[in-house]
Amino acid sequence: MSPHTRADDGFGLVEVIIAMVLLAIIAMALLPALWNGIRYSAEQSSVATATRQVNAVVEQIRGYEKPTCTDIQHELDLAAVAKPDGRNGSITVRLKDGQTLSCTPGNLIDLPLEAMLDGKSIASVHGEVFVP
Repeated sequence: MSPHTRADDGFGLVEVIIAMVLLAIIAMALLPALWNGIRYSAEQSSVATATRQVNAVVEQIRGYEKPTCTDIQHELDLAAVAKPDGRNGSITVRLKDGQTLSCTPGNLIDLPLEAMLDGKSIASVHGEVFVP
């Protein structure tokens, strides 16, 4: 066996500090990408929630056996009430571009809906409902 020497003791303090500095530099380089990923994920969560709410309004209207113009307007009024999106924002559903409902019995009603998150449109759907 060879005698134990100081060179065999392992890493010294300088080597450990250098490794920590290199790891810190790499972590700082990756931090912006991580932050952008978290922000993008939160935005997509809001868009998914808004899309579900817009589609739910159309399906709620289609769920009536014989929807009337009053039923459609009632559902649109309910959808206009702000609902939380899970990120401290509120989502409202309304007719797109501030349009008004033009409803005539016996016709196919056009429902261009959009979901607004704090005043900004983040999801939209174009639905049609037949009013007997």
